[in-house]
Amino acid sequence: MKDTFDSNRGKYNLDFSKIHSIIRPADVREADRIEARIRLRESKDYIAARVWKMSPLGVELVQPENGALLAKGDPIDLELLIAGQRIKFDGLIVDLAQENDSISLAGVRFNKPHIEIGHRSERRNVERWMCSPDYHPTASCPTPGHIRDHMFFRIADISSEGLQLTCSLRNKLPVPGLILSLTSNFGVDGTFNTPVQIVRVGFTTEGGKDRLSVGVKFLTLTERMKSIMGQYLVQFSNVQSIDDLRTQGFWPASIANAVNFSFLTTEAEYAEVLKLRKRAHDADQNLNEDVRVEDMGDMHDTSSRIIIGNHLGKMVCTARVHFNSADEPLEHEAFVAWPEELPQRGEIIEIGRLALDPKYRHGDLLQGLFEYIAATCVHDRSYVVMSCLEKMVQFFEKLGFQDTGLRYEGSIFKDTAFILIGDAKSAMVGKNVSPIYWNLIWKRVSSYMMESRVIEAHGLDRIRVTVYRMFSPLASGLASFRQWRLKKGPPHNIRK
Repeated sequence: MKDTFDSNRGKYNLDFSKIHSIIRPADVREADRIEARIRLRESKDYIAARVWKMSPLGVELVQPENGALLAKGDPIDLELLIAGQRIKFDGLIVDLAQENDSISLAGVRFNKPHIEIGHRSERRNVERWMCSPDYHPTASCPTPGHIRDHMFFRIADISSEGLQLTCSLRNKLPVPGLILSLTSNFGVDGTFNTPVQIVRVGFTTEGGKDRLSVGVKFLTLTERMKSIMGQYLVQFSNVQSIDDLRTQGFWPASIANAVNFSFLTTEAEYAEVLKLRKRAHDADQNLNEDVRVEDMGDMHDTSSRIIIGNHLGKMVCTARVHFNSADEPLEHEAFVAWPEELPQRGEIIEIGRLALDPKYRHGDLLQGLFEYIAATCVHDRSYVVMSCLEKMVQFFEKLGFQDTGLRYEGSIFKDTAFILIGDAKSAMVGKNVSPIYWNLIWKRVSSYMMESRVIEAHGLDRIRVTVYRMFSPLASGLASFRQWRLKKGPPHNIRK
């Protein structure tokens, strides 16, 4: 059957809707680089068969002239050659065989192609996360065998093995077994290109319209790709915890970007704050015995600003910020006498009861919390007082804090608390701060505060900030190295 007869294809068309379902199959021309070979199950040799029409669900084949005609119910093996890609379908059944005065066709519905997807036991342990309907990532790929033609998809869900894509019913070539060069776009989080193989095709509905649902598996998946997808998932999907992502190999670059920071406003939120404090200190094993959730609050909560951070409706971090008047004792003065040589009450912001959800550690959540405190609380006052465990003193000193030498034992905490003080505005222009940690903690909030004219950098301060910014690649490399080191083992809790 030559294409010279194709100008009036209507008389050759037969009803194969039982194969293609709601999809209108595409005409296949001899120049389309789509070929087929078939053989009956008892036969050893393949016979070339022309593809007349095809859809993602099946093909219509012109009955071969040099072999037995295919009849309904015949078991066959099918090979498709699409733009140089050979796909084998084993154990197919000819669903329909029809003819009229002009043509004789056999309709064959695809079954699973001869490809390996993985062990069933592995697949059961792979979690899928739904993409947000408000912010769908997209994907596209060149249409195999077509010049200047592309297929466009929406990414419906993501797993460590592959993607679930949806596309218009106009696409006729998402055939099981076909390999696509897929470019996936996750917006501000990044774009990557990787080969994928189609493993299943079905139907779904979006916005009241029928669409193709195309399941693909990754043939190549790099750490960068997993980081891009992890960042999208932590911000927009139905992820329940960071550990869930990390267990599947998705390590988002930023946790803080996915957290909504605000000030506590309701009693229900305060109840969650107390639970989070208890949960965080239980993980640190820092509480005395018989401490209850209600013991995690005190009178200072009522006169302080309590900052909370929520991830998809779950509270994951909190801190208490208190502004003292000149005649109001500091919280720390309940335990120690405040030296006259240190900044006094009216110059100080006290930070206390800082807590991070144990499942959200090993990332930049603490950085995000400090940025929010600096951006919303450091204006007229610059000095910040806080206490921490001994093992954290060195870390905070790198951020610009100084050990006051003051120590105390809390009523509910069993470890000694070390009192630190820092000048936040000086830290934001790099004074007494490691250049690496300035880039990790202060760089972004420093730029924000300078643009808002809360702080100004002149002379040596401006030079220092300019020089410190040159260390940004080194700081990013250090952060990446730490994350790589954490990936070597399962996520675990650390004591803050």
